[in-house]
Amino acid sequence: MEKISKIEKSLTDFADFVKTSPTPHFVVQNALQILQKSAGCEFINFCDFLQNSNDKNKNNKNHKNQNFYFSQDGIFIAFHLGNRKIADGINILAAHTDSPCFKIKPKPENFFHENSKKFFTLSSEVYGGATIATFSDRDLSLAGRIFYQIATQKKPQNVLLDLQIPLCRLANLPIHLNRQVNENGLKFNKQTELNLLFSESVFYENFSQFLVEKICKNQKDQKNQKNQKDKKNIKILSYDLLAYDAQEPSIWGEQHNFISSRQLDNLSSCYAEIQAFVEILKNKNKNNKTTILCLFNHEEVGSVSSQGASGATLQNILGWIFDSQNISAAEKFLTLQNSFLISADTAHAFHPNFPQCYEPNHRCFAGEGVALKLNENQRYISNDATIAIVKSIAESEKIKTQMYVNRADLACGSTIGPTLATLLGIPGIDLGIATFAMHSCRETIHSQDLIAMQKLLAALLKNL
Repeated sequence: MEKISKIEKSLTDFADFVKTSPTPHFVVQNALQILQKSAGCEFINFCDFLQNSNDKNKNNKNHKNQNFYFSQDGIFIAFHLGNRKIADGINILAAHTDSPCFKIKPKPENFFHENSKKFFTLSSEVYGGATIATFSDRDLSLAGRIFYQIATQKKPQNVLLDLQIPLCRLANLPIHLNRQVNENGLKFNKQTELNLLFSESVFYENFSQFLVEKICKNQKDQKNQKNQKDKKNIKILSYDLLAYDAQEPSIWGEQHNFISSRQLDNLSSCYAEIQAFVEILKNKNKNNKTTILCLFNHEEVGSVSSQGASGATLQNILGWIFDSQNISAAEKFLTLQNSFLISADTAHAFHPNFPQCYEPNHRCFAGEGVALKLNENQRYISNDATIAIVKSIAESEKIKTQMYVNRADLACGSTIGPTLATLLGIPGIDLGIATFAMHSCRETIHSQDLIAMQKLLAALLKNL
């Protein structure tokens, strides 16, 4: 009974994580909170540490068993400096914080009631490879970061807002006006047909006015007259807002077998890696390797940004780690050869209605364990040697795994694994949780696979 209770709590905690992580900025915020609360140790802001270091601290390079974090614009990197010698290697966990979605454009208002200008829609743009049709006729809310200027202050302010309630909708056409929809599929023109039904102009003249109202309501003292006065003096400068499915994650099935939610690609991997990192920090004897948790942004659009896996941030942090321990160029090279990269991203679960879409001998079944992903064209970083290492550890810990290989005549998606492995020259593995309807508005995974992923990641960090 106790075991079942722990599993149920783990699933509920994961559902809460997803519910409160509608954008990469919120993922970063939640990741830090979980580490600070669950790990039972202090995390130092890496930028503050570097800025506040005096000459004495610069010469004192003994930082073993210290924990640091860096966060900026949807990227989160936390690292634990273990007490084992650096030449033993570094373990790196990597995943991405972003998911396919609809982003709100800077000037989004479209009034469409010609006589009274009563209603307006919000113009949106597809971010990443979303299955657009699955977002139609859903309750969509808005979340993200807003920069604004107060007339009495010179410096711009910013705030994270998650409005949570249903606010807009991508309304579908009735079948009477789209007679061939079932034969031809539901399609939307990305420029002209992704305007989200939003509001009536009797309440707001434009979208900026709506945002100002929400910023003021976000203040602790909503009845303060000063806040009401400031409303007239607030100017929206810019924002990074997206529309997301407002329905909460659901745990369903007779035995609570399945979890359905938005953003399981790739919040399921982020959460599992955070939990595995926590387990390393809880290790009482502290005989740990240096371990880095990397949650990057912009994977869904190619990772080519300062917040993406192609950026130099991780390389710069590794450079500081090597410098802090007086590592020579030769020792650095050997350290990286002894290191291991774990790239976690979702895998395609076998769909029984579409067996023709899968490689017959390498189908990945929901509930049958963590998927180890292999692609001979280097879309994944796994190879025979790293797969053998991971399988050996998994079998010793009685954790189920399965092999995933894409059909040879279908294009294979990729992960941040190849990008990081190329930049750093580190061997590693690509793995993930089998997922139904990847890149849809709501995706589905098996609850046992989430538990298996957390256990496998913790086992790899302990045994590598």
